[in-house]
Amino acid sequence: MPPVAALSTPPLLEGDSLTSAEFLRRWEEIPDLKHAELIDGIVYIPSPISLGHQELQSFLNGWLDRYASSTPGCCPAVEGTWIMGEDQVPQPDNTLRILPE
Repeated sequence: MPPVAALSTPPLLEGDSLTSAEFLRRWEEIPDLKHAELIDGIVYIPSPISLGHQELQSFLNGWLDRYASSTPGCCPAVEGTWIMGEDQVPQPDNTLRILPE
């Protein structure tokens, strides 16, 4: 069995108190981790998404897409990571951005 490569930083764990820079540095070292958020400086790693959540998210994706296609200056997105300051890195299910132009 080949040796396991050591992480250069501690692993990202639920409940850790971190800055956004440290949160993102640790997250990038865990390629299999798809969902994690930093809210008020605390790490949250949600459990797997339920079927009901998936169905609602699919409906909202369609609604936001339809809205954006008929509303100039809007752009929908899904599960993007937002860096919003020193201790806020949420990953909302859906977003609708108002474009700067």
